Amino acid sequence: SDDIPINVRQYTKFVFDHTFQTYGMYVILAMVSNEKESYNFTDNLLLLQKPPCLSKARIRTLSKTVISVPERGLTLSVDVDFNCYDSSSVEFQWSAFTTDENFETPKSKNEVDFLKSSTGSEIEIKRNDFPPGLYIIMVVATASTGTNHQITAEEKDYVRMEVPTRKMEVVIAGGSIREFGNSSVVHFNASISIQNLTATFNWFCAKRKEDLPV
Repeated sequence: SDDIPINVRQYTKFVFDHTFQTYGMYVILAMVSNEKESYNFTDNLLLLQKPPCLSKARIRTLSKTVISVPERGLTLSVDVDFNCYDSSSVEFQWSAFTTDENFETPKSKNEVDFLKSSTGSEIEIKRNDFPPGLYIIMVVATASTGTNHQITAEEKDYVRMEVPTRKMEVVIAGGSIREFGNSSVVHFNASISIQNLTATFNWFCAKRKEDLPV
């Protein structure tokens, strides 16, 4: 080229790669020399930050505060802003954490494994899978390259969830007046109004109803 004051055919070409750690304006300096002469070449390089292809993850819910899991269960899905033009892909990882009424940031020590499925953009939560209480459900969306699976972006979102205590009726059967008068053994059995539920029964006996534990 006429802009270069040397015969480039007399020099060996070197190619190298450099990874920039930050964005901004850089000055590129190249020094060329031989036994008789040397030259310095400079050029400016502006390195702009490329916007992340994954910029937001948001769990879709109708409640702004706490969602209550109904009897039929609950389905949670996540929306993401994903604008990648290469072979990147998005993966999802769901987690559940116990919490209190303050709903603080979830901690790893409070993580529970009640979720039947923890991947995918949609999960299903059933009442039978979670004991009554307060929980935080978290999803982590990660974008990674399709070639070496290097993570290029990560976004998180949380939702507060309450699993209410179930209301049920208990019916005691047996113990007729005749059994009380003529038998030393009186048989009782109890049944509950909710099907397909594992229940524990504790029996109490007292002379007065007021003496029974609440």
